[in-house]
Amino acid sequence: VDVLDANDNAPTFLATSYAGDVPENSSGGTVVTRVLATDPDDGANGTVQYSLVNADGTPSSEFSVDGAGVVSVAAGSLLDREARDVFNLTCVASDIGVGAMSSRVPVVITVLDVNDHPPVFYPAVYHCNVLENLAAGATCTTLSATDADLGSNAQVGYRIIGGNAGGSFRVDNVTGDLVTTSPLDAEVRNTYVLTVQASDAAGLLSPGNAVVNVSVLNERDQPPAFLSAA
Repeated sequence: VDVLDANDNAPTFLATSYAGDVPENSSGGTVVTRVLATDPDDGANGTVQYSLVNADGTPSSEFSVDGAGVVSVAAGSLLDREARDVFNLTCVASDIGVGAMSSRVPVVITVLDVNDHPPVFYPAVYHCNVLENLAAGATCTTLSATDADLGSNAQVGYRIIGGNAGGSFRVDNVTGDLVTTSPLDAEVRNTYVLTVQASDAAGLLSPGNAVVNVSVLNERDQPPAFLSAA
């Protein structure tokens, strides 16, 4: 007597959920994680195939899964962490027997940051006034540049690259505060046009520099003087 197998078992995943991470901009075929389901039935009834779907039930276009359960970046997919950093997917395991049975498990994929954005100044032009004769360290203004990346990739530093006659100013590399290095004299020079550059920790430079227009305000520190008679 031959006992024929009936398709009475659904595939069963070995874990209740799966997770993986992948750097943004990874090429198609980059492996993210692996899922695994087994089915005790025989033949086609026990042969398992996988698919990945979004929360709305549509097939995932960013990731694919092969017959061995290997989840990878789909061909042609462009992962951008700044646009989307987490994918909450569902993996469906189905047998291929008559009256196919299936089971589901959540798969969470996190897209990791890559340093692919330079810092950007906003605003790009600054205007400030500073009194002459103030002690060194007087704050003129604070520059600000932001970086869309994360962590150390988003740490911005600043430096003056032009217009700093006599080294009269310095910019704090961390805070962006622009301060004087010595008392200024409006009678010697009353305007400065500084160019400031921003960069991130990996050295990516801002695509545009900031311009700081500094006006040195006169203080009544000069006595009147008679012009010599003709």
